[in-house]
Amino acid sequence: MALVLVTIDLLVGTYQNHLIAAKRAAQAEIERMAWFYVRTDVDKVTYTADNRYQFTLWIENLFPEREVFVMMPSVQGAIQIGSQWQEVKTTEATRDPRLTAGSVISLTGRITVDWIMEITKSNYFQAFPGYMHVQLHSQMLVSPELEPKEHVAQRDDVIYLHLKPIGSNDDYLRTINGFPREAPMFIPTVPRW
Repeated sequence: MALVLVTIDLLVGTYQNHLIAAKRAAQAEIERMAWFYVRTDVDKVTYTADNRYQFTLWIENLFPEREVFVMMPSVQGAIQIGSQWQEVKTTEATRDPRLTAGSVISLTGRITVDWIMEITKSNYFQAFPGYMHVQLHSQMLVSPELEPKEHVAQRDDVIYLHLKPIGSNDDYLRTINGFPREAPMFIPTVPRW
């Protein structure tokens, strides 16, 4: 009798280990999908009529033959003041209601979403002469299913930029930075990990 109980316990334990390993493998695959299939970055930055900054972010499925569902990102912004980052007001500006934060879409190629950042600080840190050092923090959920029951991966992207302040003197920026043409609206920075 004891041998039967030990055998049953061993079989149940082996089966449970198999289930746990399968769940871990499925979650690892979804996390791999989130980090290797989906990309996001800044496409462009423009000034708004009311002196704010409109950021257009692109989000892309690099493997459109693979079905990927994403919950559209929420985005927070910050500006570097001295050695500190201070959060700034960030507002969604995407016009397409299907692409607003919290909406879930099937990502089959590249899409763009718009966010507006309101920067009122003038004592910003200049890591690049004449430019503000800003960051955008984008958070989205990724899954291979429209309505996942278990497996979801969170993707967090932190994008650093040198941003040309509204009202900047382009001649001054061109001179101090050696730009051959008009001073760029933004300059991407290398990620810090």
